[in-house]
Amino acid sequence: MSRVGVVTVTYNSGKVLGAFLDCCERQQRGNWLLIVVDNASADTTREILRRRLSGNMHVIANDSNRGVAEGNNQGIGLARNLGCDRVLLINNDVEFSSLLFAELDSTMNRSSCDALVPRIVFHDQPSIDWFVGGHFEWLWGPDARHDRHISKPDPEIVGVRHIDYAPTCCMLVKCSVFDAIGLMDERYFVYWDDTDFCYRMHKAGITLLIDANIVMSHKVSSLTGGVSTDFFLRYHHRNQIYYVRKHFGHLVLAYTLIMSILKAALRVLVRGDSFRQFVLRLRSMNEGLHLPLGH
Repeated sequence: MSRVGVVTVTYNSGKVLGAFLDCCERQQRGNWLLIVVDNASADTTREILRRRLSGNMHVIANDSNRGVAEGNNQGIGLARNLGCDRVLLINNDVEFSSLLFAELDSTMNRSSCDALVPRIVFHDQPSIDWFVGGHFEWLWGPDARHDRHISKPDPEIVGVRHIDYAPTCCMLVKCSVFDAIGLMDERYFVYWDDTDFCYRMHKAGITLLIDANIVMSHKVSSLTGGVSTDFFLRYHHRNQIYYVRKHFGHLVLAYTLIMSILKAALRVLVRGDSFRQFVLRLRSMNEGLHLPLGH
């Protein structure tokens, strides 16, 4: 039986962490251990971890916020040192059944894939899918998108199928994948690190599947505040430009910059974005132009 290292990165996660740990403790089968990497939380997160610490849990307590990508890498490294041959990267703002870990591991065994994700629904609207598959697209510059949201079951998206992209809020990965393409690129800090990882898998011919019969719920934006915050705007635009520089040529970069600036201007004219937000988007793109390139 495979040994799975379940890796989650916390940062001021106190309001969701208890429910996440409850779900982990209820897992009925599987050879797994939990690795929590805390990025210097200032709320109740560390107290909850101290209170709930068990023999099946390992905690890495960082003295600063190192970001999601580096936190995942720390967890992956410890999992491998502890003899895990598979790693489940998972958010802690999620809830799931007592069979999630075992079902993901079983599907991976049957399908012989390299990476696997479940179907993900909105926690407060479980009849609506947040993620049922993903793809790369190019219209506004290289990007990755969820396929679609639906409000009722669709016979076309049940069972196991190939996809190009998935967020790493719940992704089971064979450790051989890290040997082949490397770990998460820590320069992203947060956002686009999963896009980069999936694109590297895609280029290397590594198989990513979704099993839409396995379902998990996601408390979307419950910890980050959503897509209108300054934090999101900065890292989204910075990291998209960095991603394009890393994987595509100068012509694609120029096209992406033009389309991103045009889109930012349209948001001011049509959607009511403030001029301050427009300037923040431009500054963030410029920041992405000057990040040193990683692996």
